[in-house]
Amino acid sequence: MGRLAWLLTCLLIAPAGCVRAMEGYTSSPAAPADGARGGEPHAQVDGRRDLTGVVQGCPVGALLCDGFEDPLPGVWIIEGDGTIARVDSSQGKVHSGSYARQLSIGAGAAERAEAQSFDISPHVTSGLLSFRAYLYVVPPIASATLSLVELNCGNVGAKTVKTSIDVAGGIVKLLNGAGAHTTSTTSMPSGRWVCAELRVDLSSSPHTITALIDGSEVAKVAEPSACTSFATAKLQVWTETQPAVTVYFDDVIVAKGPIGCN
Repeated sequence: MGRLAWLLTCLLIAPAGCVRAMEGYTSSPAAPADGARGGEPHAQVDGRRDLTGVVQGCPVGALLCDGFEDPLPGVWIIEGDGTIARVDSSQGKVHSGSYARQLSIGAGAAERAEAQSFDISPHVTSGLLSFRAYLYVVPPIASATLSLVELNCGNVGAKTVKTSIDVAGGIVKLLNGAGAHTTSTTSMPSGRWVCAELRVDLSSSPHTITALIDGSEVAKVAEPSACTSFATAKLQVWTETQPAVTVYFDDVIVAKGPIGCN
């Protein structure tokens, strides 16, 4: 179905849902559950496989490139108990192009999250898998752990075995599949765009995971879990006992091989 036909059909059948698909969402108020950092998906989608050159540096053969320029529904699964929206520069922060994605959660003392996930199909079981996103954390960064860029295991512990780039006390941390953090010596900048890249090298045994900030390696560790494949790439704002948090994401790439910054 062409875009115009999709839009006309959407407006005729479900105009409210169509507007939500095009302009952003306020997610269903489901609390995070069973350690999944945001609970189960609410079956809302946005974004698309965008391999048309809109994202600078999108490599040939990339699994996903998305600069959030296209409002039509696509590959992202929306989940959590905060708010999510597609914004332009008059509404928030944009790294390149005209739009970015805003994820926000309110203040509170309990676990809560807002996230959007991309299902990697088929699962990656060999070689180097990289997940890059430009992110802008609105200051201040509080002391509690804030999780931002995550890859979920595909063969064990669905959604609970994961590796992610986190920040705690303003310092970048790398979470492994066993739930342990490796602390870097690098501060996570706030109030500006940061190039964050998470890499999993499945060619080694045990495989290794690496966090890079603005193109520089800040943490690296052998993966101790039994995870041998990766199934989901997730952008998120996950935390506990934090004030309200807003993070903007843009120019997202998932690819086999290193990505880098542009």
